[in-house]
Amino acid sequence: MQEIESVTPTNETATNEVASTESDIQEQSGAEKAPVKEVKAAQIRRLAEGDLDAVVTVKVNGETKELTVREVMKLNQLENASQAKMREASELKSQVQQIMKLAKSDPKAFLRQTGIDPYDFAESTLAEKFELMQMSPEQKELMDLKSYKKSQEQREKEDLDAQEKHHMSRLESQEMETLDQEIGSALQEHGISDKYLASQVAARMLSASRQNKTLTAKQAAASVKQEYDSSILNVLSKMDAEAIHKALGKDKLKLLREFDVKRVSGNQTSQQSQSPGAKPASTVKKTFNNEHEWREHLSKMQANLRD
Repeated sequence: MQEIESVTPTNETATNEVASTESDIQEQSGAEKAPVKEVKAAQIRRLAEGDLDAVVTVKVNGETKELTVREVMKLNQLENASQAKMREASELKSQVQQIMKLAKSDPKAFLRQTGIDPYDFAESTLAEKFELMQMSPEQKELMDLKSYKKSQEQREKEDLDAQEKHHMSRLESQEMETLDQEIGSALQEHGISDKYLASQVAARMLSASRQNKTLTAKQAAASVKQEYDSSILNVLSKMDAEAIHKALGKDKLKLLREFDVKRVSGNQTSQQSQSPGAKPASTVKKTFNNEHEWREHLSKMQANLRD
């Protein structure tokens, strides 16, 4: 257990505070003596959150260390917890020693404290002893064999239970590992990277298992993805164009425009390649200064496709 022996401030602020406190005490010793409670109250200073990062020199188990006030507080908490556990262990040891002392010095009182009638216990003990004295050597041997067999059966049962428990634990571990792989593969297949959606997949599988229903990771992921996409479409359908633009943001809108241009350009190129005498499509990428130019260009391309 680490024990804090002394604390010395290392930064200037902490040193000044200590010096100021010492000076105040010396001044009070020369003047009229103030009550003890008032002196202690004058020395108390509440630390602010920023003061907890001040560095102090601490002597722990004979070793000098430099720690922050926050670390010293944590070390003190650990020390208090350790001392509390040591006290509990000491009290428990003392109680056990008292019980053992009582069992040796006053067996009757010990038995009564454990809920056993000492006279009934003595009678049953004498009855067993008398029964053994009346047995023949063969009967004693048979009784010992029965006792040995019973103990062996109990030991074998405990070993089998332990082996079965270990086997079930291995199976559960393997099943969990396989399930993790299946869920990971299903999430990747359906493009689910959001933690909340992933938790919904696991929750649906767990709910189905509790209802004794079979639901694979792929089925659960597909269901969650479909509901998620439907909810997004439902939200977008209730928004006007301005709200959609604001929700998507400039970067997403730029990607959307580039996608539309590539799609329209690809359709135009495909039609020109199928028409006899068609001129090869230009591979030069047209740039737009604003959204109005992009929409105007898109309208012209759509008109050309209709012609």
